[in-house]
Amino acid sequence: MLRITLHPHVSRRIKVTGAVTVAAGLLVAGGFAGPAFAAPAASISAAPSAIQAGETTDITGTGFGASSPYTVTLDPAGSAVVLDLANVTGADGSLTDIVTIPGSVSVGAHVLQVTSTGGAATSNIYVNSTGPVGTAASPSISVTDYSTAGKGQTVVLHGFFPGETVEGFESTDGSGGPTDATTVADSTGTATFTYVSTDAGLGTHYLGGIGDSSTVSVHAQFEVVADPIAPVAPVATPVAANASFTG
Repeated sequence: MLRITLHPHVSRRIKVTGAVTVAAGLLVAGGFAGPAFAAPAASISAAPSAIQAGETTDITGTGFGASSPYTVTLDPAGSAVVLDLANVTGADGSLTDIVTIPGSVSVGAHVLQVTSTGGAATSNIYVNSTGPVGTAASPSISVTDYSTAGKGQTVVLHGFFPGETVEGFESTDGSGGPTDATTVADSTGTATFTYVSTDAGLGTHYLGGIGDSSTVSVHAQFEVVADPIAPVAPVATPVAANASFTG
């Protein structure tokens, strides 16, 4: 058992007998201070993170100083364009903001940075030359062709991060349903894939993809139509007539 008695204005050595263990805290006069926890690091995210120049993106952040002014900067290590400096964080150190990427920004990878009391945080974005848009190879396709291996519907989807994995989806109402189609966006952020339906019905269909990193969702719309009816060969009708011979 450890007993310590402190008297004001008295300095003396304290003899301790037995083992004393102090873990995750500080031993102070009057008691145990408790564990010391590091403040969470500041972090931000941008959505969408793949956009065109001139468009807006939503920024969310946590871990900054409470009720503190902050600055949003595009490419702080390069041209350093300030996008916002007129807002403050919340009482909990969080923030939400909408910023516009200047129309003069070049196509390619860029960095968004938020600086405030408590530190700075960055998030990567990609500026595409073409916005999120999808095109179907065939505006209409027969139900048989859409369901036959080696045929199917091909779509070209723009607006992803270059090199990111794109997961396909297919639906009849635009809400999206998973498919087994997966591809990788090329150097321009374009993804192309062909899908063969296992349950094709007539009517409007949506075939698209979602970027694993950018979370950008793009689809193309097309119609699934009934198979054409093959023409029926006419039946020969015998005609009665007198036979004639020559020679």
